[in-house]
Amino acid sequence: MTKAQFDAQIPESDYGIEPKKGYVIDGKNTQSSNMRNINDGKSKKRNNVRFSTDFKAVPLKVSVKATKKINRLQEFLVSYGPNYWR
Repeated sequence: MTKAQFDAQIPESDYGIEPKKGYVIDGKNTQSSNMRNINDGKSKKRNNVRFSTDFKAVPLKVSVKATKKINRLQEFLVSYGPNYWR
């Protein structure tokens, strides 16, 4: 959906990722993706995954890639970006 459509939702969603400027993938629906359960590690040191976007895919595809070894039952942590915590 477009960023404008995402921002206009009622009720609002806190689970959007903007992989491409102006476009948002909404993870509010619990069946939409397991990525909605990834939290912010609040430091580069703690983060252990990153989002990866395939801009050639239709529709746009976002996946999660490990950036370091993740042990069984360890939480996935990613940076939400500088604007999230404002």
